[in-house]
Amino acid sequence: GHKRLNPLGPGLLGSRAMSDSEADESDLELDDLFKRRRCTDVPCCILFIVGMGALLGLFIYGCIHGNTKKLNHGIDSRGQQCGVDPMVIDKP
Repeated sequence: GHKRLNPLGPGLLGSRAMSDSEADESDLELDDLFKRRRCTDVPCCILFIVGMGALLGLFIYGCIHGNTKKLNHGIDSRGQQCGVDPMVIDKP
């Protein structure tokens, strides 16, 4: 049969090639590993989705009930929004 070469190069796992029996054992161990895989982070995933939903809800609430002009318009020393309030509508 053919010999498998180490894909990581000679430095990490040695320079000798695996024999066919070693390669077969390695493949079986790998197959077992994939068969035993399972989802382990379900609670974290649920918590993440709930948190993202809460952030989205807050964002929507803020857009509906808030004043988004306060985000990009300055306020002068009298508390008037520059470019928005009637007394300073023509000011930057």
